[in-house]
Amino acid sequence: MAIYYRCKNCRSDFSVKLKACPFCGTPLPKENRMFRIDVSYNKKRVRKTITGSLAIAKEVEAKIRAELIGGEYYDRRQKAKQETTLNEFFNTKYLPVIQKEKKSWDRDAQHFRDYISPIIGKKKLNEISPFDVEKIKKHLADKGKAPRTIEYVLATLRHIINKARDWGYFEGENPTSKVKKPKADNRRIRFLTPE
Repeated sequence: MAIYYRCKNCRSDFSVKLKACPFCGTPLPKENRMFRIDVSYNKKRVRKTITGSLAIAKEVEAKIRAELIGGEYYDRRQKAKQETTLNEFFNTKYLPVIQKEKKSWDRDAQHFRDYISPIIGKKKLNEISPFDVEKIKKHLADKGKAPRTIEYVLATLRHIINKARDWGYFEGENPTSKVKKPKADNRRIRFLTPE
């Protein structure tokens, strides 16, 4: 656990006992100094940069240390993630990433917009259950969608939830894994005419 001065010029951290940056020689300003706070507890590490006085930096360090020991620091950050709805996650986190990663991102966006969002888009990520996935599947079947389309939509939802789990927005098993996929029968039926 430590507090360091942070040089505004070269962005290096150094001891609070020094009066100038040892790396670039820039003297410390008299007001609004930058501090780098580094707190570790039980294999968890928090780094924070603040501007102000040494007394404020010590107060912030003490608060972070108390929250880490009490187990509240990470819970507060995780709680904000758990409050995220499926629509928020898709539009702010997922879509910007897949636009760069996937060539068929527009198909995912269409599936989400047309079939997933109207049914469960307002639900929080951790509240999505296999029953919700079944509702999507039934809704698509009632609209007369082909089994293969239903399978594509479920695959899109599965990918979204897997990304949410990878990024810390969803915990547990993916609810789409507990839903039976529809069997696609893509055989073409042809009839011969008497001629």
